[in-house]
Amino acid sequence: MPTSQMGPASPTTPIQQTAPAQSVYPPQKPEAAAPANKIVPEERAADRNLPGAPSTPSQDIQALEQQPIHLFDEQKLEEGRSLLNKVLTASVVKVQEYPVDLPTVLKLVEKQNLFLQDSTINAKVENNRFFRSVSDLLPDVTGTYNQSRFQGAIQIFGSQTLQVFQTRLVPQATASWVINPGGRDVFTALAFKQRAREAKYLLNQTLQEQLTQATIEYYELIAAGVNVANVRANIQEVQSQVALNAARLKAGVGTKLDLERARSQLIEREQELITAENALAKAQQNLLSRLNLDPDVALLPPQVRAEARILIPLNVDTQQLVDRAMEKNPTLKAIQQEIRALGYEGKAVLADAIPTVTLQAYINGTGPEIDKLGLGRFGGFAVQSTLFNGLGTSLPLDYRTRRLLVAQQKVRLKEQERAIQTDVINAFLDSRAGAKSIFTAQELLGVAEEAYRLSFGRYKAGLGINVDVLNAQTALALARVRVVRAIFDFNEAQVRLLKAIGEVTSTTSSMER
Repeated sequence: MPTSQMGPASPTTPIQQTAPAQSVYPPQKPEAAAPANKIVPEERAADRNLPGAPSTPSQDIQALEQQPIHLFDEQKLEEGRSLLNKVLTASVVKVQEYPVDLPTVLKLVEKQNLFLQDSTINAKVENNRFFRSVSDLLPDVTGTYNQSRFQGAIQIFGSQTLQVFQTRLVPQATASWVINPGGRDVFTALAFKQRAREAKYLLNQTLQEQLTQATIEYYELIAAGVNVANVRANIQEVQSQVALNAARLKAGVGTKLDLERARSQLIEREQELITAENALAKAQQNLLSRLNLDPDVALLPPQVRAEARILIPLNVDTQQLVDRAMEKNPTLKAIQQEIRALGYEGKAVLADAIPTVTLQAYINGTGPEIDKLGLGRFGGFAVQSTLFNGLGTSLPLDYRTRRLLVAQQKVRLKEQERAIQTDVINAFLDSRAGAKSIFTAQELLGVAEEAYRLSFGRYKAGLGINVDVLNAQTALALARVRVVRAIFDFNEAQVRLLKAIGEVTSTTSSMER
């Protein structure tokens, strides 16, 4: 199926993309107000506006605030615009251009996204906890070394004493092994293993969520760029109307009202350009945040053109898509692993009912010096039971808690299955409706372009009226917006459908099928 493309109706200049305006000057300290009884010398007041002396941005802003803009005074309006442009130009930060396409964006998400990095670390932590639980199955070997020195006196033969100095060395090596005949440590290790797998599925879920959002934000960036180009095309068309009305008025065949109506529409289009450029800047910042890039980077797509991308064919049975989602969706997989982990924890609780056997043996030596140690050995075992902890109520309550948690997770699994089924069907329906909307919007665009061409030609030949031209241009501007919106809605629905199924990767999100 060929891709649907939409661009500006007339050639336009490349879109200049800049970062949000930020002041490059240090904040100016407000001047202290002069006392009421003190007169400011006229020389200082005049020095602030010396001929040829450069003004600072703060002075420009003050002048802009103090100078009222008269809406019906063209000279004052141009002066106000000039001051505003001067302030904005002085505070624009230079940006670094970074060409990107959709595959590049998705690769950057995999490498630099902060949410993905956090989820990756969490998966490593859970995997490490599993290996730590396995180590509890192994015997413990410890070694100790004690050294003491005795100094004292012994009384002999009445009042006579004898000084005594004695050193005592006691090295010891101990081996102990706690055996749970019921398999508590084994079940605990299996529970940690299931949670390690759950963390991997959650990592995959986070990856798919971030890739989905990055893809949608890239489409928003493209749509915003096309809207800017379209608004500029609208401005060029309205400027032609203004020029034509001015020429007709000068020739004595036009009216002042027609000229003012065209100028009013030109002002509206200029306001739309401000809104479109602001939307473009915001779309860039959203995508930069997703990619963990500096905010002063300008993302430049290879081409500013809206096109529909088919990720999931529209002739597929929805039940097949739902079955694929039930099999591959990482959210369902993570819940299933949590249910298994809780099941193993319940078995570990039941295993505590069987007494624990602790085997211990050690060998030590005692003596004044290393080569004069007297060896000692010990071996034994101990049996311990926690069956009667809390008068025998602790173990049943712990087991009941695990069973309730399992039941809760099963309910959550059902809820998630129902939500995924709904998401798949809704996204598929939105995709089909979006495809139809694209063709309808393109047909309306063709009609609007022809209507504008005819109305402008008739008015230029003196056979039509100005209101018809203005209405036709407004309809053309709306038709252009509808085409861009229809293409964006279709692409977004396709990405949401891919996400609901659980097949979002850097390859599937940027490759048509």
